Amino acid sequence: MNTATITLHTAHNNGSFLQAYALQKTINKMGYSNKIINFVPMAQYALYQNIIFKELSAKGIIKGMLNVPNYLALKKRKDRFNGALDNLNLTSKFDNEDDFASISEDFDCLIAGSDQIWNNASMPDFSKLYLLPVNKYKISYAPSFGKSLKNQFGSEILNQISQFDYLSVREQSVKQELDNLLPNKEVKVVLDPTFLLDKEEYAELSRNANCKYNGDYIFFYCIKATNDVLKTVKEISKILNMPVVTVFTGVNTYKCQVFGQKIDFQAGPAEFLQYVQNAKYVISNSFHGVVFSIIYNKTFFRIADNEDGKIKIDERLDSILNMLGLSVQNVITNSSISLNTDIDYAVANEKMSDLRNGSLGWLQEALSDIQIKVDEKKN
Repeated sequence: MNTATITLHTAHNNGSFLQAYALQKTINKMGYSNKIINFVPMAQYALYQNIIFKELSAKGIIKGMLNVPNYLALKKRKDRFNGALDNLNLTSKFDNEDDFASISEDFDCLIAGSDQIWNNASMPDFSKLYLLPVNKYKISYAPSFGKSLKNQFGSEILNQISQFDYLSVREQSVKQELDNLLPNKEVKVVLDPTFLLDKEEYAELSRNANCKYNGDYIFFYCIKATNDVLKTVKEISKILNMPVVTVFTGVNTYKCQVFGQKIDFQAGPAEFLQYVQNAKYVISNSFHGVVFSIIYNKTFFRIADNEDGKIKIDERLDSILNMLGLSVQNVITNSSISLNTDIDYAVANEKMSDLRNGSLGWLQEALSDIQIKVDEKKN
């Protein structure tokens, strides 16, 4: 059976690339061919291929000027992200939505992959194609609607989602919402696809990494951090008596320099994996920063802002840490710092194994059932 996945594989974001890689590799391991639909809308191209000016607005120009001194390093970063696509099996590239129908004809089953592909509220590169608007067997594997669900469940989107043969999502709150809106549709919560592979299966990606910094370090991984978060990271650096290394994830990263962090402006997915793997400690407010800390069994701290004395809610992170018994790794800004440097990964790994088997079993069942239907049609 020929399958194809649509996702955000070309985003210059480590989590986006790695979830695409992991899901395709998992489907291949289950015995099915898979290609990633190489749809690159112009909005996505502008976001990731333009190093200096991503948007022609006053704010965009100011942000772009910040990148000028590091242009050569950021070009190397772009080349590394683009080069990482060689690890994926892709269809021909296209940017016109009208080409999707003809490209999808080559496949028996289409899969809406993970990442925030169903977040039409705040994703500038959202497209109706992420809802797979064709008459084919369809599976969704762990897509996310983003942080806000309000005003996203329009009739058109709901109608498209209802046509999926097998439906899974990444957040429990989304499942509950869909259960109410589509009461006749079974919805499963599954793991992010990056959890479906073990650390050995990521080795082929990281073996050629060329990291700028080595030795003993704390790896800080964030997409966007407040000053309070960065102050707390600096305090942890003093407590552990170790420098902090981070990688460029956008103009917000320049704030990290102000707080004494070392930045690798050239790092791509391979370097990200190696920085996590070789770190003495990891601090992150990013879902995939925590995910790969767990995969590599690193001592990590999930850091978040303080909201009325409690940690700022992030359902994806809160959920996985609670399920694995790792909530003690939470660090809240503007509060006393207590660092648990002794993680019992024997317990966490056993729990993760059960969760992984459940997600793999669901995906295998979905693909097997559709395989039977495809074979019946052909006969």
